[in-house]
Amino acid sequence: MPLRGLLTIGLGFVGFKGLLIAHQGPVQYEDKLALLAEGTIFEQGAAWAMQIEPVSQAVARFIAPLLM
Repeated sequence: MPLRGLLTIGLGFVGFKGLLIAHQGPVQYEDKLALLAEGTIFEQGAAWAMQIEPVSQAVARFIAPLLM
């Protein structure tokens, strides 16, 4: 897979996480991740991948005013 494709997938993933964080709010988002972390090994992996990190948090701060 070319580097451009990987970069597109990564940016889409971070954008999706930022949209979810902006829509639900960080507290509710973290609560849902905590529930996911108690599930199967696949759910635990998803919870790890979907945790809030600085880039998706910055995207959420940028998107939040647009959602209102």
